[in-house]
Amino acid sequence: MKDRGAIIILGHGTRRKQAGETFFSLVDKIACRLAHVRVVPACFSCDSPSLEEQARQLARDGYTRIIIFPYFLLSGKHIADELPCFVDALKAEFPAVSFELLATMEDEPLLEEIVVTRLFAYVLDNDDIVEPSGSVGEGSEERILGAPLLQIAHAAEHLPLLQAVARATGDLSLAQGLHIHEQALAAGRSALMTGGSVLYDSPMIAAGVPTLTTEMIPGQEAVDNDLHVTHDLPTALSFLKERMAGNIVAVGKHPEVLRMVMDLVAHGTPEPALVVGLPVGFAGASDAKKKLGRSGLVYISNNGPRGGISCVVAVLQALSMTGEIC
Repeated sequence: MKDRGAIIILGHGTRRKQAGETFFSLVDKIACRLAHVRVVPACFSCDSPSLEEQARQLARDGYTRIIIFPYFLLSGKHIADELPCFVDALKAEFPAVSFELLATMEDEPLLEEIVVTRLFAYVLDNDDIVEPSGSVGEGSEERILGAPLLQIAHAAEHLPLLQAVARATGDLSLAQGLHIHEQALAAGRSALMTGGSVLYDSPMIAAGVPTLTTEMIPGQEAVDNDLHVTHDLPTALSFLKERMAGNIVAVGKHPEVLRMVMDLVAHGTPEPALVVGLPVGFAGASDAKKKLGRSGLVYISNNGPRGGISCVVAVLQALSMTGEIC
């Protein structure tokens, strides 16, 4: 029997009514984004409902797996030392319920992006605080792109590709969040060097890599100079079954294409050399990427709804270059 799971977002709590309402409103918005999962707020101190109250209510409602996310920027003394004790007490009180305590946001790369975006806008509007030696960010791009990306596992090898994605999107955290299969670079470059094709799901991908051999995946209809996947996909399935072995499948728009590739391989169709699976979107993209990561295929992808055509083009351009990206 499958566990019934719920998520508790644990805030600090406050006696200030407006601040508390802001937190509860945020949790409501998150719950809307995490469709089909029960998400509830709880307060560590100063307000209600408390963690214990919410956990007990969820247990009474029949939830057998409760995930606790501490909505804190840092893992201070209370979170690092006291919170695990609270969770251990809940485990003892409800032995039939599985409790999982997640990490705080202190290592979340998106936090850096949010703070930089806020401060960048402020600095541009108040240029009197900029050092007289230059403008904001001038001469520091290599330092900005190099140091954070080099902290990622295998980044010395992957650095040119990560830099390309960061430059193409203006989003350092997106580049930091890429998942690159250990064989991806070698497999992708080998396919291109031996005359392999890039099978793509949007004409803008082909436009971004004019020097590569590209083929559009059929079974899709043109809408406003872009592609919209139709509900009738036998042509696309037939094309992929015939063409994807040894080639690169590049998906920047339609998660349905990723699912087709994985279904075909599961039923015996020879694998593509590489799947660049970076579709963008709030419906279906995250799930398709998660399945791609578990599929056994060689891939470059990420988690969540972000990605898109510019990411795919940057990856393909990096794969096609023999030297470092400058």
